[in-house]
This record gives sequence, structure tokens and C-alpha cells, in this order.
Amino acid sequence: VCSSDLLENGKIMVRQVRHDSYDTIKKEYEGREDDIKRLEKDVQRLVDDSVETIESIGKQKEQELLQI
Repeated sequence: VCSSDLLENGKIMVRQVRHDSYDTIKKEYEGREDDIKRLEKDVQRLVDDSVETIESIGKQKEQELLQI
């Protein structure tokens, strides 16, 4: 399995968690639009951080492989 495939799978899983989180937020906070928007922004911030971390790890591993 190629490392780029693993990285992409990681990003896909993070996006799936985001989707699931949005669904849960909308159910739990039905009718409370301000709370929904705030929580969705918080989730998106976590998703962005996670994707950035995944990409950083990928670049680090790529550099390690180039040194071998």
C-alpha cells in the first residue's frame, strides 16, 4: 500500500467523522441555529487541524524515504 493512499484514507476518515458530527449536532441542537453554526465551526477547525497533521506526517515520511 502506497503511503499516499494511506494519507488519503486518513483524510477521508476525518471527513467522514466531520459528516457524522454535523449530523449529530443538527439532531442534538435542533432549532438552535447559533449553537449549530458555532459547533460546526469548531468541528471544521478540528478537521482542518487533523488534515494538516496528516499532510505534515506524510511530508515527514516522504523526506525520511528520500534519505534512505
